[in-house]
Amino acid sequence: MEISTGLQSLAATNPELMMEITTELQESMTAAAEAEDIEAVCTSLDEISAKMAG
Repeated sequence: MEISTGLQSLAATNPELMMEITTELQESMTAAAEAEDIEAVCTSLDEISAKMAG
C-alpha cells in the first residue's frame, strides 16, 4: 500500500490513527535523515505501511 493512499483512506475511516501514523512518520523520517541512515528510513516506512494495512 502506498503511504499517501493509506493515509487518505485512514483520514476517512480513522482520523485518530491517521494523525498518529503521520506524527510517527514525521518523527522517524527526521531522525533517520539526521543520522543519514537510509536503512532506517526503509525500515520505518515498512513498519508504517504494515501498521496501515492492519
